[in-house]
Amino acid sequence: MKRAIVVIGLQMFAIGSAFAGSESPTPLKLSLTDCLTIALKADSNIRLLRLTALDEALDVDAEVGRFFPTVSASVLGFVDRNFPVRAQNGTILDRHRRSLTYGAGIQGLTPIGLTYGVELSSGINWNSADSFTRYGASLEVVLRQPLLRGAGIAANLYRLRVAKLGAHQTEQALQVRRKDLFLRVVAAYWGLFSRREELKISKKSLELAEEQLKATEKRVRLGNLSPLDLVEARAAIAVRKQERVRAAQAVLDAERALLLLLYRRTAHGETIDLRRRIIPGDTLRPVDERRSLHTLIAIADTNRPELNELRVRVQRAELQKEGSENSTLPSLSFDVGFGSWSEPVDFYGLLGDVNRDQSGAWGDLLTFRRPYLRFGLTFSLPLSARAREVTFQRSVVGVRRARESLAARHASLAVEVRDAYFQLRDAGERVAAARVREKLAEQNLDAMEKKFRGGISTSFDVLRSQVDLANAGKDLAQALTQQAVLHAELEASIGRLAAHLGMPHGKMLTP
Repeated sequence: MKRAIVVIGLQMFAIGSAFAGSESPTPLKLSLTDCLTIALKADSNIRLLRLTALDEALDVDAEVGRFFPTVSASVLGFVDRNFPVRAQNGTILDRHRRSLTYGAGIQGLTPIGLTYGVELSSGINWNSADSFTRYGASLEVVLRQPLLRGAGIAANLYRLRVAKLGAHQTEQALQVRRKDLFLRVVAAYWGLFSRREELKISKKSLELAEEQLKATEKRVRLGNLSPLDLVEARAAIAVRKQERVRAAQAVLDAERALLLLLYRRTAHGETIDLRRRIIPGDTLRPVDERRSLHTLIAIADTNRPELNELRVRVQRAELQKEGSENSTLPSLSFDVGFGSWSEPVDFYGLLGDVNRDQSGAWGDLLTFRRPYLRFGLTFSLPLSARAREVTFQRSVVGVRRARESLAARHASLAVEVRDAYFQLRDAGERVAAARVREKLAEQNLDAMEKKFRGGISTSFDVLRSQVDLANAGKDLAQALTQQAVLHAELEASIGRLAAHLGMPHGKMLTP
């Protein structure tokens, strides 16, 4: 759909330009950095990866939140009919009891697996046996420490570490996508630059042919040349006009290739105005690559996001192996509870005097008048751990698979760097040869024009020299473009493309 919109827009622009004349919109001059920035905003895959990175960051925050304590508060009313109460004469009577209990607590989990809970509560009790209001309070601390399954920092920080590695893996995937997008933009940008250079050469070649036609007409009028030379000159002009039209169409095609990477329609408008022609604002710079192949491979081993992503995948697989191995252990935990309490009800006179004011209840609590301690072990062993064992064996296979993928990628990476290195060297030789050819073509054309003025050569010789010069210029433009693209590919093969292009290498989590 996006490709169709861009193609239709360019076709309408071409039709409109034929009738609008000088009223055409001002061309848009863009640098390579401008195009890269626009492409980052327009690429849907990068936007999706940014959203995935945000989701991974939220997973990390959620896992960190597991270790923050939870605060609770409660209020409970209670009504009990026919509650047994001992009268003064020893008779047990049925009475009604009403109570109100309120309290607060805090619970949490520590990185070693220890769960804790602290609860403080207070209560008020009324019954129909007498007119007294009784008060009570309690303080309890509960601790549970796993000794096998879920014990230790590794077992409890496992999910947090996996979440962090997931966020890092998504970030590396984002950098891989950025690299691929940058390479496509670089190729399209310098391709447009080359096509515009070729259009300039075609126009210049047409101008030279028209000048040669005038010179030929003058020589024919003087009787120095045959009228057949006029036919050759006019035919050459017709051919070069066709070449200029084809060059203009090639420029339009190159613009379309670049616009497919830059154009996107959003709620805030379009990323680029399709009515305006694009003119590259940068020029090709000489490439001077002096780093050795060994140095480039070493740089790639550290910076390539594909390798870093695979390294993260190995770490995640190893963590999953550790987590699944811990889950195969039986459950054994040590439980401890201690505290103090003050009971607001006199159960059959067994507790002695009851608290008839709030201060008495809190005094019993804070002085630990009725302390208690409980402890014990809890053991749990499933009759079959086959499912957990299968999960563990799969995690072992996952670690081996991740390591094999990393080793294979290491080998292919070195070959990729080597290939890009030698291709760039060959491109440099082609540029040097193209420069020599263009210089010789200029000298040959100058010599043929002098011979033509001296009556030694014909118009055909001059026209042929002009074609040679135009072809040499086009070949040089293509060689320089290829060298620039291959240089970018070499930087991409070692993971330094963003720095080479002057683009920030941040995480860019905002979509």
